Amino acid sequence: MKKVLFSFLIVLISLISYGCNFIEYEPSKIIVDSDTIQLEWDPPEVKSFDEGSTILYYRVYYRIHDVGRWVTLDIIPAQDHPKYEIHHSDFGNGAYDFAVRAVSASSRYSALHSSLDPSADPLGGWYVVWIRF
Repeated sequence: MKKVLFSFLIVLISLISYGCNFIEYEPSKIIVDSDTIQLEWDPPEVKSFDEGSTILYYRVYYRIHDVGRWVTLDIIPAQDHPKYEIHHSDFGNGAYDFAVRAVSASSRYSALHSSLDPSADPLGGWYVVWIRF
């Protein structure tokens, strides 16, 4: 019995050390009844997608929650602490996902980072359900 338990612990420790995640998170539903919401994100390291360049701007995307393709919402200049304000009057009531992508000075771009990404804050990702009366 001790040998089996010891072997199981070794396998478990190995899986954890290689980044295997046993916990599955569901995206959080964020119910919003205000006129605006503000998206904020951490800039990616440029070397992760374009060594030797700088981030020139960000593309902000949206889509109806879990449906369809991403649509460009806006392009904003690079900032140290990027953020973008979204207005209910531009969307109306409904459920929405958001994403950003960095674009470098040499026109290379980062992977799309969406609000549904498990690494998003809150952990497990999120989507907005906008309800205004």
